[in-house]
Amino acid sequence: MVMMMTGRGCPYRCFYCLYPQVFHSHKYRTRSADNVVDEFDYIVKNFPKVKEIGIEDDCFTAKSDHVQKICELLINRKSKIKWYCNVRGDVNSELLKLMKRAGCRLVTVGFESACQRILDNIPKNAKVETYRQFVRDAHKANILVHGCIMTGNPGDTKETLKEGYEFAKSINCDSMQFYPLYLYPGTKAYTWAEERGYLRTTDYSEWVDKEGMHNCILDTPEMKSGEMIELCDLYLKKYHLRPSYIFAKLRQAFRNPSEGYRSIKSAKIFLSNNLSKNK
Repeated sequence: MVMMMTGRGCPYRCFYCLYPQVFHSHKYRTRSADNVVDEFDYIVKNFPKVKEIGIEDDCFTAKSDHVQKICELLINRKSKIKWYCNVRGDVNSELLKLMKRAGCRLVTVGFESACQRILDNIPKNAKVETYRQFVRDAHKANILVHGCIMTGNPGDTKETLKEGYEFAKSINCDSMQFYPLYLYPGTKAYTWAEERGYLRTTDYSEWVDKEGMHNCILDTPEMKSGEMIELCDLYLKKYHLRPSYIFAKLRQAFRNPSEGYRSIKSAKIFLSNNLSKNK
């Protein structure tokens, strides 16, 4: 896999998001479609073992006309390489179909919550009903969806996280991620937590665990950091160990062996990580 960026910045103002607030700003500056597709061609020509390109813009679909031009060029040049990207959960069905024709295999979406009150608090500028329609349209376009659900945002409780889990089951994405709010200095989320005394530590070495992975340092009146981690781990396991989910994965592997191979590799890591936590 090779990762690339077609633009920097994000016009949306989610209070937890690091890159727009600290690095890239809220102005989305894009490369030209020709320049982007030229890089696709360069990767294919010079790195023949690469099977997929990851578009790591904060929100690739923030400018739909930009995406449309890139997709049309990829189709016109008969590009065969697969790619994935980060999007918001509001991409319309026609653009999703075009993305699929241009080689898009998967989209990553930060749903963050299934509670409208929490989405308004962040502020995500999104509607739960729109999320549901987006996933239906992505499924119809035969694009896989990796979804993300957070907890620890203003107003979040154990009940809203459970609501997020039930929402995840109902939309049935290819994979789901559950994680606590991570606080980065320079973001509104960090200031919010600091002003209310929710930071468990200000020692930056504790922002990661012994393995160098993210560590939750947030304690809210509704949930302590340990509770957030435990619940996120619980819902992660419950989601991916459902019989209906496993059956769907087997059916997917039968229809598309390359996706089956990916699922086997993912399952090995998933089981290994969870077995080590249980010891």
